[in-house]
Amino acid sequence: MPSPVIKTKKISCNRPQGFTLLELVVVMVMLAILAIGSSSFLQFGSQIFIQATDRDKIISSARFVIERINRELRGSIPNSVEEYNNSGNTCLHFIPILQSAKYIDIAVAPETASKLVTLVPYSIDNIEYSEVIAVGDNIVVYPLNSADIYSRDNLIAAADFSVVDETTQPYSITLTDAEQFIESPSKRIYFFNTGVMYCPIGTELYRHEVTYNDGILSIEQGVLMAENLSQVVFSANNANRTTNATIQVTLVFNKNQETISFSNEVHIPNAP
Repeated sequence: MPSPVIKTKKISCNRPQGFTLLELVVVMVMLAILAIGSSSFLQFGSQIFIQATDRDKIISSARFVIERINRELRGSIPNSVEEYNNSGNTCLHFIPILQSAKYIDIAVAPETASKLVTLVPYSIDNIEYSEVIAVGDNIVVYPLNSADIYSRDNLIAAADFSVVDETTQPYSITLTDAEQFIESPSKRIYFFNTGVMYCPIGTELYRHEVTYNDGILSIEQGVLMAENLSQVVFSANNANRTTNATIQVTLVFNKNQETISFSNEVHIPNAP
């Protein structure tokens, strides 16, 4: 008996190839969401980087200024630090020590005023001899407060240091005018030439050289030390018999809506 023949019918599919409009719209929406998320992430990251960079700059600037002020204050004449009003701005004014020595003989009240001062020979290490003989135009002895210096009670102007005699023992200085001093317990004498003033101007802090000529204070052009400051506060407290002089320095920086405050206190020995 012959085997039956099984016939199959081929069914063809006529479905069109590609994507529907709905599928394209869904994909485009998803890509847009991914793009927005990626851009927000990148923008957030760049903002963090900019803020961190600005913060590092502010911290570096503050450290530089505070360290500079600290070093100069610690090398200043005792009781020379004062708050100075310059065109409505409260500035920090002081006089750095150019050289110091101990005197042997000096005109002290009620002695007659004299031009001659004799000194214990002092070290001139790291200073050229040409600089020593022109060490400064002023000397000061035993200032009890800033008024003793800036009122010129103990300040000797235009002392001629070109006639310092360092070839004899002891050294001698001939002053331009005969002067009378207050006796220093430590017999210390300070030489100086120019002063220093830190002044805020707007959002910037400047360092100025200060010259003294017959009681007239002249402030030179300043050098920029810091910027982006919203507040600068200087507070000076003079020394007394039991405590050192203290200078409080407060700097408040403001940049890109970020505020950083620095506060520093400097102690200056009270033995003049």
